[in-house]
Order: sequence, then C-alpha cells, then structure tokens
Amino acid sequence: IQSLLAEHGKIRRQVELIDGGVLTVTTSEDPAVAATIREHVGQMKARMETGDGVRHWDPLFVEIFARHDDITMDVEEVPGGVRVRETSDDPEVASLIRQHAIRGVSEFVERGFDRAHEATPLPEGSGGNEDGVESTP
Repeated sequence: IQSLLAEHGKIRRQVELIDGGVLTVTTSEDPAVAATIREHVGQMKARMETGDGVRHWDPLFVEIFARHDDITMDVEEVPGGVRVRETSDDPEVASLIRQHAIRGVSEFVERGFDRAHEATPLPEGSGGNEDGVESTP
C-alpha cells in the first residue's frame, strides 16, 4: 500500500454503483504500478475472505471486515490493472461497500498519504453517490 500511496498520481480509478455494491476499475499506465495494484487487490481479497482486517483504527474498515461473510468480491485483471465487482445482498453491507469504494479507496487514490492518515466515516443513509459514477484522475 505504501508504494501505491506514493504513486497515487499514476493511478486512474472509476467506480460505478451497481445493485448491491460497486464495480470498480483501477489502472495505471506504469507497468510497475499496475503490477502493484494487482498484487494489492489480490491481498485485500484474501484478507476480506478471512476477515483479517486492516486499519483497525478506522471505523469503516472495522465494520466492513466485521461483515466480510456478507460480501462477494470478484476480481478480474484488465489492461493496466483490475476490475472488481464487490456486492452484498444486505443493503447495509452494500452501503459499506460503496462508502469504502468512494470515501475510502478513491480518496486514497486522489490524495495519497495525506488521506491515508484520516479515518473513513461510516455511511449515512443509503451511502454512495446518487449519480452512480465516481472517477478520480
């Protein structure tokens, strides 16, 4: 994660809200950064499957890992990175997934280390963005 935060300006991320969660595409034109994206997402998928959380001080990360059994995460390699479909049949968990994608990961991509030192708030209401798409350059 440290190298991704350092290279955040080389990362492009798109988030689309879908039924029950999100579809994200995270890529880089830099082959080394793309490889690191793939490695990191694979590691996070494995941690999500076991509930082995990260950022134990961050309210959203604590809650999303506590609900890991209710989350389905499918990862597909694409040119320059990965496409991830993350969903849940539970509307509350879907809201957590959306908050993680938009207020968590996309903000990390946008702001790097500055954002990584901040907590991620739990979603209010339904969570997510009503227009359905968030992008970071």
